[in-house]
Amino acid sequence: MDSIFCRDTLPYRIFQFSMEIPDKPAVISSGRTVTYAGLEKMVRSCCSSLKESGARRGGLILISAVMKAEYIVAFLAAKRLRMTAVPVNKTASESEASDLIARTGAEIFLTDNPRYKSLPQCSSLSASCEGDSLCDDGTNPDELIPSDETTEILFTTGTTGEPKGVVLSQGGISASIINTLTGAGMCSDDVILLPIPLNHSFGLRVMRSALYQGETLVLQNGFSFAAETLRNISEHRVNCAAVVNAGFEIHRRQAGNSYTEGFRKMRYIEFSAGAVPVKTRRTLVHDMPGVKMFNVWGSTETGSALYIDFSRDTEKISSAGRPINGIEASTLRISRKGGGGNNTGRLVIRSKALMKGYYNNPELTAEVLRDGSFITNDLAEIDSEGWVFLKGRIDDIINVGGEKVSPSEIEAIISSQPGVRECVCCGIDDPVLGQVPAAFIVPEGEGYDESQITAEIRRCGNGLMIPAKYVRLEAIPKNYMGKTDRKALVKLLDSSGKTSTADDFLKLITSRRSIRTFTEQPVEREMLEKILLAGRMAPTGHNMQTWRFTVLEDAGLIAKFRETVKNAASEHKAMFYGFNNPQALIIVSNDRRNPDAVKDSSAAIENMLLMAHALGLGGCWINALAEISDVPEIRTVLDGFGLPDTHKVDGIVALGWPVSVPAAPARRENVIRFIEKEEIS
Repeated sequence: MDSIFCRDTLPYRIFQFSMEIPDKPAVISSGRTVTYAGLEKMVRSCCSSLKESGARRGGLILISAVMKAEYIVAFLAAKRLRMTAVPVNKTASESEASDLIARTGAEIFLTDNPRYKSLPQCSSLSASCEGDSLCDDGTNPDELIPSDETTEILFTTGTTGEPKGVVLSQGGISASIINTLTGAGMCSDDVILLPIPLNHSFGLRVMRSALYQGETLVLQNGFSFAAETLRNISEHRVNCAAVVNAGFEIHRRQAGNSYTEGFRKMRYIEFSAGAVPVKTRRTLVHDMPGVKMFNVWGSTETGSALYIDFSRDTEKISSAGRPINGIEASTLRISRKGGGGNNTGRLVIRSKALMKGYYNNPELTAEVLRDGSFITNDLAEIDSEGWVFLKGRIDDIINVGGEKVSPSEIEAIISSQPGVRECVCCGIDDPVLGQVPAAFIVPEGEGYDESQITAEIRRCGNGLMIPAKYVRLEAIPKNYMGKTDRKALVKLLDSSGKTSTADDFLKLITSRRSIRTFTEQPVEREMLEKILLAGRMAPTGHNMQTWRFTVLEDAGLIAKFRETVKNAASEHKAMFYGFNNPQALIIVSNDRRNPDAVKDSSAAIENMLLMAHALGLGGCWINALAEISDVPEIRTVLDGFGLPDTHKVDGIVALGWPVSVPAAPARRENVIRFIEKEEIS
C-alpha cells in the first residue's frame, strides 16, 4: 500500500485472478459456484447496470447483505465505480432501511426483498448482476485510488442504541486486508467456511481478504443446522473456518460428541466478534489437537488488531492477544477500585487500519480519534510481553457504592467453577449501594453450587464482587452476531433487582385469560420489547433459536392483514375465531427444517402471553395461520413482511388493552395421576 495511492485494490485483484485462475471457484453459496472469471464478468455487468441507473463516482449505494454471490458482486462493482458501499443487514425492517437512506442520501438500494418495495431507491440486486457480461463497463480496474478516499460506511450500534456510521478509507481497508491475511496465515489454496453476516465487520474483512488472496469462499447462513455445516465442509473440502463463538456453540450442542467431525481436519479456525471463554478454549484444544485456533480482537473502527493462537499460546490462554503488523496497543489510565490491577485502563489502538471517523458526527469522532489512535471503551491490562488482557467495557463497569467493579473478573471466576456453562454479570439497582452485581448463569450437567461460587469469589477477589442475585437461565440472550445482550439481561429483573416469588408467578398463570377485543389505547414500545424479550428467552430444542417474531403496529395494516387471514381461512376451511382492534400483532414463525419448530414457537408464545398479562395487557393466541401460511394469498403477504421461504407461521399473538376480562373457563380435574412405587412391577 502506497502512502498516497492504492493500486492493488480488491477489484483489481479480481480482474487479475479472472485471467490467472479463471476456472477456480471464488464463491460457493446455496449449491451455486461462481468462478473468478465468472465473478469478474458479473462485476462488469453490475457496473454497467449501475451506470445506466445513474450511479456516480462518490455516490453512496446501499446493498442488502444476503449470503449470495450477488451481494459480493454488487459490493465489488461499487468499489470499481469508486462509489461508497453501505451494507445493509438482510433482516433490516423497512423503517430501518428508510432511515439509512435518509441519513446517507443514497440514491440506489440494491435488494430483492419485497419488504422494501415501497422505497423508490430500490433496484433489483439479482437483475443488476445479469445481462451482457462482456460489455465495456467503462471502468479501469488498474486505476490509482487515493488512500484517504472513502469506500465503505458500516453502520454499527453503540451503547445508546443509536446507529453509528463507521467511515472506512481505501488505505485503511488495504491495511486491514493485510492484517487479516498475516494474522491467521491465510493461503491462496484455502477453502474457507464463512457463516458470518456480510454487513458485519468480521464477515466483511474475511470476505475481502479471502478474495484478495484468491481463495474460495463457502457462504452459509449461520450455524442453525449441524448437518448443513458438515455437508458443506465435506462437499467443498473446506480447510478453514471463520466463526463466532455463539454460533459454534449451537453447532457443538446439535452435533454432540461428533461436533469435531470436519473441523478437526482443518488447518485453522478463526473466532472473532467476541471472546471464546477460557473453559471452552481448553476444551477445543483438547478435542481438536493440531488445529490452529485463533481468537481475534477488533472492532469496526479498528479492524483486526490483536491475535492469539490459543492452541499454541496456552500460557496466555486468557489473553485477548497481541498486536500484529506494527499495530500499537496501550492503555489510558483511569481511577479504579474493587478488583483488578493498578495498570488497568482504556485500551488504545494505533494502526493504519483505523476508521476515518463517524459519518456526519465530528464531535464523537474527536472524542475517540486522537493523533492517529483510537480510544476504545474496553478496559485492559498489558503485560511486559505485550499480551492484552481485557477487563470488560467501561460502560459495563458496576459502581458499587462508589467502588468500580469489573463484571468480566466476576464472570471469569464463576465460569471456572464446576456446573457452569456460561456466565454474564451485570449491575442492578440497589437502594443503598446504588448498584450491585447480578450473575446470570447457564448451568452445565448437574448445575452449580452458589455457596461454593460465593466462597471462590471471596477468596479470589473481594466482597464487593459477590453477586447479590444468582439467576439461572437456559440461555444468555444474544444479538444477531452472538454478542451478549446485557440490556436484555437487566430487563429480566425489575428495578429493585428482585424476581417474582413462586406464589406470584402461579397467580399470574392462573389469572390469565384469552382476550380478543381491545380498546384504542396504544401499547407502548417499551412494553412490546419486554414481551418480545420474554419470547426470545423461551426454551428451545438444542438452543437453535430458529424462530422469528414479526411485529405489526399500524392499525390499517393490522386490519388489512386480518381480512386477508379471514378470507383465506374461509376459502381453505381453516378455523379462525378472529380478533378485534388489537394494537399489536406478533407473528411467530419458525424454520420448517427444525423438527422442534412448533414446540419452540409454542413455548415462546406462552411466555409472551404471560408477560403481556403481567404488564396488565390482554392477549390471545391465534392459530389460523399454522394451517394456511403457505397458501398463495397468505404467502405473498408474508413475503412482503420479510419472512424467509423456509419459515411457516406457528401462531400469532394479538395484544392490546382489554375491553373486558371473561370469566375463567372450567378446568378438567381428572388429568393428573401420581404413580406410587408400589404400583410399579
